[in-house]
Amino acid sequence: MDDSGPSDGLDVQNRKSGLTLEPIMMLMCLGIKANLMVQTNLFEERVCLHSDLGQDKSLNCYSMTAADLEIVQPAVADLQMIKNLIETLVPCITALWPLE
Repeated sequence: MDDSGPSDGLDVQNRKSGLTLEPIMMLMCLGIKANLMVQTNLFEERVCLHSDLGQDKSLNCYSMTAADLEIVQPAVADLQMIKNLIETLVPCITALWPLE
């Protein structure tokens, strides 16, 4: 008696592992979110260093106050928006022409 479960007429041949898509997607999402946290801090430091704030010698760009962050955050949001547009639009445009 075969106890493999119900079958809808399709046989699965040569299945080598029981790994499904969900753990892989979870690890990818975890990596992307961890990357975003690091990128935000990096963008904040770089915007501070390469803007008018960086010219002020009394300001420490590596430990900014809330007032400094209010100045830097809009520029960081703009940079992240441009980065996300490039990362999204380029694959979408290339997907319009299928490979044959």
